[in-house]
Amino acid sequence: MGVITRCYDKNRMEHLLSKYQGLCNEMKNGQEGRTLSQRKRRPEIAKYKGKLKAIQAILDSEFQSDSGTVTYKIHIRQLDHEKDQIYRMRFPV
Repeated sequence: MGVITRCYDKNRMEHLLSKYQGLCNEMKNGQEGRTLSQRKRRPEIAKYKGKLKAIQAILDSEFQSDSGTVTYKIHIRQLDHEKDQIYRMRFPV
């Protein structure tokens, strides 16, 4: 498995991880006294958990199948800017 990107920023990924973790924690904790609009956002927690799992997998460079029996290594490759909208990557085989 792999990720091919023009710009991989580990700090940004860590920031997104803490952001989505905070959103999940906020929705889980303190449900009492919430407004209707806040309670309606609760179903979004599944979407946030999916993003958390993906971000954590990329940061750990490992992806585990849903069954938990197989772990795949994630390779991150960054494209080199050549000119205008042209990017290039060398991929050793």
